[in-house]
Amino acid sequence: SLPAVVLDFASASGAAIVSGDHHETIGETPPPALLARLTLWLSQQHERLVFSTDCVTHDIPAVPELAEHCAGLLAISISRLHPHYLLWFRREQIKTVNWAGQADKQRDDQGGLTPRDSFESWRETVRGYARPWQEVEMEGALELRTAVLGIVLRKAEEMAQLAGELRESNKELESFSYSVSHDLRAPLRHIAGYAELLAELEGSKLSDRGIRFLDNIS
Repeated sequence: SLPAVVLDFASASGAAIVSGDHHETIGETPPPALLARLTLWLSQQHERLVFSTDCVTHDIPAVPELAEHCAGLLAISISRLHPHYLLWFRREQIKTVNWAGQADKQRDDQGGLTPRDSFESWRETVRGYARPWQEVEMEGALELRTAVLGIVLRKAEEMAQLAGELRESNKELESFSYSVSHDLRAPLRHIAGYAELLAELEGSKLSDRGIRFLDNIS
């Protein structure tokens, strides 16, 4: 299905299309209020078509709550004038890092390195990071942006053509209305004039019903 394709090509757990106050989401995404704050922050990062991070806590400190819903973000700006974005989100990927030696355990009481401990390996669990975005994934997102812009441009051209056709139709309608109005004006004046003459000359001979009909004609 289309939603699966949108998520799979970027290996994302969620995606969103944001167009001003309107948004469409797929999969695991932040709530609408956070999406609004995120796109506001993104709009302030001038001249950046692509924004990516594998640690939102580190790279988007202005929206700290974002880390509760995702760890990685790929954002593509659709418009340079309006806050319209394609967004992909990745969940946290906990990983264990093996270090050659732990610095705070390599020193003796005088602060010097101890021969035995300086080469001991230790492990650290790293939290808050997502799998890094690959170059091919960002290129694919940019190609999608180009396709979206093409669709928007085509729709804009169609709307402009329809607007032009509508203007021409309105001109024709105004011309037709003027013509009809002009053609009807003379006979209507004649009808009104004859009704007035009939009321003056023959009104006394007409019944109440006839007078009412004559008033209706006028």
